[in-house]
Amino acid sequence: MPNYNPATGVPYGVIACQSLDAELVDELWYTHGTDLSYEEAVRELRNEVNAEVEAGELDEDDFDSELDLRVERIQIDEPTIEGVYEGVHYHISWLGGAPLLWVFESPHINPHAQCSPCVPGAGDLDSEGDVLCYDVPDDWRHHDNRD
Repeated sequence: MPNYNPATGVPYGVIACQSLDAELVDELWYTHGTDLSYEEAVRELRNEVNAEVEAGELDEDDFDSELDLRVERIQIDEPTIEGVYEGVHYHISWLGGAPLLWVFESPHINPHAQCSPCVPGAGDLDSEGDVLCYDVPDDWRHHDNRD
């Protein structure tokens, strides 16, 4: 997968969610984002229940209640989230058990270090460097208030 925006050629930016303001991450996750993993799990369950109805294993009148019951049991430990906030098109996924925020498009483009081989070609928004890539607004970052 190329780690740059195919329409603009600008590299994606990647930042550890722990480097971002915790309240903002919650907003990106729950308010502005769409849980793609959950939506896919619901689609799969809908298909399963539908197949059971078509096979005569489940009465059609029980479709909605059976689907609701199964949806309540969905548990996703490392969900994939996508959204747009303040002009930043982002994606949250996991690498080594840690959530990462990917910036696919943004009004902010700044120089950062190139990412490790885990995310080749993208910009590491946690490090300074000379790769111009999509970035997050500065006020999204977690700033220590220590003097």
